[in-house]
Amino acid sequence: MSADAVLAGLILAAWIWVVGGALAPGWSGAERIAAGVIAACALGWFAMVMGAVGVGLLGSSAITAGIGLLVAVAAVVRARPTLRFGRPVVAPVIVAIGAAIILTAPAFHLSPLEIRASHGDMIWHLGWTDQLRAGATAPGGLYAGEPNGYPWLYHAIVAWIAAALPGTVTDSIEVMQVLGIATAGVGVWLLARATGAQRSASTWAVGVFLTGGAFGWLPDLRADFAFQMPALELGPFHGDPVPAMTPAMALLAPMVPRDLGLALAPVLLWTAVTAARAERGRAWWGVGFLLLSSTGGAKVAGSLPVG
Repeated sequence: MSADAVLAGLILAAWIWVVGGALAPGWSGAERIAAGVIAACALGWFAMVMGAVGVGLLGSSAITAGIGLLVAVAAVVRARPTLRFGRPVVAPVIVAIGAAIILTAPAFHLSPLEIRASHGDMIWHLGWTDQLRAGATAPGGLYAGEPNGYPWLYHAIVAWIAAALPGTVTDSIEVMQVLGIATAGVGVWLLARATGAQRSASTWAVGVFLTGGAFGWLPDLRADFAFQMPALELGPFHGDPVPAMTPAMALLAPMVPRDLGLALAPVLLWTAVTAARAERGRAWWGVGFLLLSSTGGAKVAGSLPVG
């Protein structure tokens, strides 16, 4: 990761911690992070709503940074969340860091376009994000004169990070990779604990969920299997496989929209479980928001069978 990507990631992490603490006062650290991630998604949705009324919000660094700062200040003034970190549970943190290294390893020596995590689709995602950064109210369609029908919460969040924080769009995709893996890990941990799993079992759940994608390319050191699969020719049937659609390719760098949906899915399930048990009344807000995301923002619903 570049220095700008590291700095942007640290600023975003601090923002999530502060805003999440205001939304979930007195909750555990993991719950606080989950609430902060939902708030970050809300910024992307706000940009999408503004685009619907003809305002290209993501074209301005001053406006996006100002809104983010205003939200953080309002969170501090209203709830005065503590900035202290409680004693973390070490095992799942180590597992998540190890998984992040494995999943992101291809990006250490390849550019986003060379990795082709979505079989070449990354060029579209970069282009759509660049359009938003240039002030477009929404990404363009695949064909001239046609409206965009692709869910673009992912692109809105990446463009917001690129606009408000240091770095380029490519740096922001690196930040999104770390954010997605962290979100998935926190969500699986919370879901496992909420459904009665012990800490050891919850740690295993985090590891299995996150490292599933590594199994797709680790057997081949060149990663040809994951990123350069040829077209299939099976008699009358033929076509190009899309490896990122399978669990064995999930969450590989660079993260694409369906991976964001997969990362948010455990958080959605956790909010539903805790809200149904009346343990966290405010969790219903998260349920409603994440279900809204599944209808057109991040492919959450489509990722549930995969996860």
